[in-house]
Amino acid sequence: MNARKSRWEEEVDLLREEMRRVIRYLEWQVTRWEEWRMATATCVDIDAGMHHGMAVYAAKQATFHHKICAHFRAGLSLSVDDATSSVISTIEGEDLNAFLILHTWREAGGWA
Repeated sequence: MNARKSRWEEEVDLLREEMRRVIRYLEWQVTRWEEWRMATATCVDIDAGMHHGMAVYAAKQATFHHKICAHFRAGLSLSVDDATSSVISTIEGEDLNAFLILHTWREAGGWA
C-alpha cells in the first residue's frame, strides 16, 4: 500500500509540474496575442475594417488563453484531497463505476 501511495504522490508531482509548464505556455500565448493585436495597428496596407477584425480576433484569443490559464492556476492550488474530491464529484452514478473499472483495467496493464 505504501508503494502505491508513493507512486500516486509522484504522479501528482508530475502532473503539477506539467500544469506549471502549461501555465507558462498559456501566459506566453496571452502575451503573443496581445502583441499581435497591437502590431495590427501598424499595418499600412490593410483597410480599417480588416484592422478592426484582426485586433478583435487577437483580443479574443488573448482572453481565451487567459481564462484557461486562470483555470489551471486554480486547479494547481488545490490539495491532492480536494482535487480528488473534485474529480469524483463530477462523476456520478454509473459514470463513477465505469471510471473505477477503467482505472482498475489500466492499472492491470490494459491491452498489454
